Amino acid sequence: MKKILSLLVCAVLAVFANAQDAVKFVPSVDGSNLVIKYENNSGKQIANCNFQLKFDEGVSIAKKSNGKPNYKKGGATEEMESASCAYNESTGKYTFAIYGGIFDDTADGVIVSFPLEGDLTNKNVVVSNIGFGDPDEANICRPAEFTFLLAKGEEPADPVVLTGTVEDGNLVFKYENNSGKQIANCNFQLKFDEGVSIAKKSNGKPNYKKGGATEEMESASCAYNESTGKYTFAIYGGIFDDTADGVIVSFPLEGDLTNKNVVVSNIGFGDPDEANICRPAEFVINLGGTAINSISADQTKSGVIYNLSGQRVSKATKGIFIIDGKKVAVQ
Repeated sequence: MKKILSLLVCAVLAVFANAQDAVKFVPSVDGSNLVIKYENNSGKQIANCNFQLKFDEGVSIAKKSNGKPNYKKGGATEEMESASCAYNESTGKYTFAIYGGIFDDTADGVIVSFPLEGDLTNKNVVVSNIGFGDPDEANICRPAEFTFLLAKGEEPADPVVLTGTVEDGNLVFKYENNSGKQIANCNFQLKFDEGVSIAKKSNGKPNYKKGGATEEMESASCAYNESTGKYTFAIYGGIFDDTADGVIVSFPLEGDLTNKNVVVSNIGFGDPDEANICRPAEFVINLGGTAINSISADQTKSGVIYNLSGQRVSKATKGIFIIDGKKVAVQ
């Protein structure tokens, strides 16, 4: 038994050490260019650090004269040797690949940039590592996947604020500051960690309640998409009831909630800069533990920062953080 435990500890330490010694993606925006920097890359396998980019609608990589997506080596205009960038219309993803063996040992911090087209304000790009290496080995790129905000716009002066908590196995949302605001601007999607789901009604559809009651909200629906793994909650109609500031809807959950999260994404149909759109645009709720249980109106305006474990921090160093309710990659 001691031998088995010792081997397990060694394995865990080895994986941790590998993660510590990984090549790191560090994104930034320089003007209208998305800049990706490989850090800690010297002597590491190049092919393990290929990646895909998925931009929000309205943003794309500028094309070269031959019609292919453009990219630059560092801040220069020439291409990187043995590299390519291709766009897949069916998936909406760009794939950037570097071929060959080992990064140049003398160049720690290889940079590649992509000139962008479109309005970057409040738009994100999802960066996904698609390296060919073993995901546990040292020279694979990290993070495996993250969302990067391209340009932050000004927050609306008077938004509806969506907050979330967990109460007795129910995921409970409250719309605050909603009186007189557009209902359709406050629809949202839920993406749970594996093993957690919304309980079903007798008709097999996802269940939800109006406040703590059992009846449904009028003119509302909740649907599950198997291909994306997301639940979409939508309220139809015009204006929230002026007499009911703080509309509540809850979802009974199934599964072990321990250390599990749900990502909440606003998908309102309104202009993201108008006053009655819901905020935060995206945030994380820890379902069973001490973490980001809700993000209040004050927090969304004050630059409160959390790490991905849900712990509040005073400063964002390098890595992925929740800032003003959004995932942000900090270099």
